[in-house]
Amino acid sequence: MAREATKKEWIRHRIIKRDNRDAMREFFGPEPMFSSMKEANERMNEFMDWFNTKRKHPSSGMTPEEMFESVVAARDDPQMEEAYGLVYDAMGILNRRSKRGDAEAMRMIDEALALDLKNEMALYIKSDMLMDEKKYAEASGFVGRLLEAEPQNAKAHAFKANIFVYESKGSDRGRLKEALSHSEKAYHFDDNDFDVAATHAQLLYWFGDEKYKECVGKMRKIDWKRAERFMQEYWVWEMPDFERRAGFSKPGWSDDDMVHEAGNIPEKENPKVGRNEPCPCGSGKKYKQCCIGKSGG
Repeated sequence: MAREATKKEWIRHRIIKRDNRDAMREFFGPEPMFSSMKEANERMNEFMDWFNTKRKHPSSGMTPEEMFESVVAARDDPQMEEAYGLVYDAMGILNRRSKRGDAEAMRMIDEALALDLKNEMALYIKSDMLMDEKKYAEASGFVGRLLEAEPQNAKAHAFKANIFVYESKGSDRGRLKEALSHSEKAYHFDDNDFDVAATHAQLLYWFGDEKYKECVGKMRKIDWKRAERFMQEYWVWEMPDFERRAGFSKPGWSDDDMVHEAGNIPEKENPKVGRNEPCPCGSGKKYKQCCIGKSGG
């Protein structure tokens, strides 16, 4: 019973969240542009007022369950709830991590998409599973379907960028330029998402664009510990052959420019560097394997 209640709540949340996105496109248009943060905040306040007092009609006294049923009915898509139910069950199977389960989950995701072609969760999972099988063109097609319905979906653009990165194997300039185009759109639509900022930062760095430092600074502000772990474990230091530049600075933690641009780290005098931390010189090696002897460590 508890699991069914959780499942029902999850389905309700996904459908209401999706309806909220539809409402934002209805109010703002497909690609809203604001001249300043102040204007964006003012327009968002106007949207919330419209959404809460005109579009939802809260004064009707509807319960959350009645609101849920009305949202499903308003979309004229009675199969949507069943599709989200299949996605929920597929996610539970995938979390158990078994090859036999993967096949069953894929079958359920396909059923969900047959019921609801624009189900964003099913499209993400399908694309991710195709990526694991290195079927990049097919994965790109499913994300493209999501972008057709939601052209300003930042996560979808970032996902598309990562597909092109994997497909390029780090050397196909054309594919990487397509990846950069999508990461730019993702960062434009949502620069407060860690994964979006990380994807854009890596691509800017590969193309020798110093603006990558701004994105790394944003990553730090969103989640300092996660940013540190990302830079140490996942950042690809080697630049593609086509874009190597003499004197281009790597995003090491001791880069003074980046520290000042991030704006959220107090300056320290002669900070102590751990033996296993990245070397301050920016080589990408551990401190003990690089400059520890030169600095008297």
